[in-house]
Amino acid sequence: MSYRLGLFVNNSGLQAGAPSGEVANGGGYVRMPITFSKGVAANELVVANEVLFGAPTADWGIIPYVGVFAEVSSGTFELWLWGQLTNPNTGTPESITIVNDGARARFQANKIVLNFT
Repeated sequence: MSYRLGLFVNNSGLQAGAPSGEVANGGGYVRMPITFSKGVAANELVVANEVLFGAPTADWGIIPYVGVFAEVSSGTFELWLWGQLTNPNTGTPESITIVNDGARARFQANKIVLNFT
């Protein structure tokens, strides 16, 4: 099974599994492939690879949420889980802003931790 990481400008539809707040296609945005490794705790998975999104060709907006999509059949992905970005040191909600200035959204390997509690 393969997985992709998606970025969201809001949490509309995420709980229902029918998200409508994903960054719009057309600004250079595409979901990026991810792989998992076991986390430190028994109830954790870690995104093992670096995730580097392409350079935006339009503003993507403020991104407070991410979603993991699982491939359920060849080329068909469904939302598997989602969460709000948080500061790993304080646990407070965070967001990133992506604008069309050459900066790219990047998550270092082993920095996205999925906690299943």
